[in-house]
Amino acid sequence: MSHQPGILAVWNDCDRTREAEYESWYRNEHLPERVGVPGFRAGRRYEAVGGASPRFFTYYEVDAPGVLVSPAYLERSNNPTPWTRKIMGEQIFRNSSRTACRQVRRFGRLHGGYALAARWVEGGAFRAAVAGLEKLAGELLEAGLAVRAEVWQAVAEGTGTQSIEQGLRGGADQSIAGALILEATRDRDLAEMARRLAPLSGGGDVVVGGYRLLCSLMRDEVDQSAL
Repeated sequence: MSHQPGILAVWNDCDRTREAEYESWYRNEHLPERVGVPGFRAGRRYEAVGGASPRFFTYYEVDAPGVLVSPAYLERSNNPTPWTRKIMGEQIFRNSSRTACRQVRRFGRLHGGYALAARWVEGGAFRAAVAGLEKLAGELLEAGLAVRAEVWQAVAEGTGTQSIEQGLRGGADQSIAGALILEATRDRDLAEMARRLAPLSGGGDVVVGGYRLLCSLMRDEVDQSAL
């Protein structure tokens, strides 16, 4: 396993006619269940602002990328709960992008209530941009626009893993090559960060969107007896 932390990055939409059911499942079962898997450290859920798509962005930090192919994680994804079977099987959870990543760089200690997420589809374009992204991240923290920045690079192990839960979604998940996640404390800072990012985003395969934090959960906050 890598010594760098791992990330499970997920973007998705939901059936708006069943949004209350979707939210109840995510808050009361799915998020605690996932963060309760050995090796998971935390989970954070966001909702788009300004029309970003997909509407929802969730990421989990894990001890290392290999956690996402560990027996404990695969056991959970191959034994979905009845509620998860319903949410996935009835396409309430839809339009999914799911990628296992390694956290190659992190700047800042704080978390913000807003995030600007830039995700690359093509690996060569992402690798070419990394040095500039790291420089920009440092500048944005120094300018007080961002309080945290993370650079994620996709790993093959754990991305596209076949499981019963994945099969319920009715098709292959999309994936990314890498991402830059910038966290801020004010929504007004998202536009300026996006403006400064634009010269580095290049190409049509980069998607940039703003998100606001919905909720988060740390490993030590999970009630293990309820899992």
